[in-house]
Amino acid sequence: MAISNQNDNQVIRYEYIIKKLYNTLDAYGEVFPELLRIREKLSLLPPGQHQGGDHYQELLTIESFLKGRAVKDYIVRHLYHNFKREVAAFQLGIPLDEEKEFFIDIPA
Repeated sequence: MAISNQNDNQVIRYEYIIKKLYNTLDAYGEVFPELLRIREKLSLLPPGQHQGGDHYQELLTIESFLKGRAVKDYIVRHLYHNFKREVAAFQLGIPLDEEKEFFIDIPA
């Protein structure tokens, strides 16, 4: 039973990170077109479609994808660093940053 609860918690944490990523891309995509392009590419990995998969590996795949695009664009670099921090917390089992709604925090 404990393993099931642990797996359930991992799924919840994974889904939270993915939702936060998509919320970020949706919220800032019109202002930063590169984020819309990233959203389009990530649509190949829709959230919730990886039941029973290796969630950590999927997060690393997304992290690597973002890292490759962070070289050319400051806003993607900002997104990448915050996403990477969340993936590290996921792997270590420490609390995620639930205070922030997005991976990018730009004042209006």
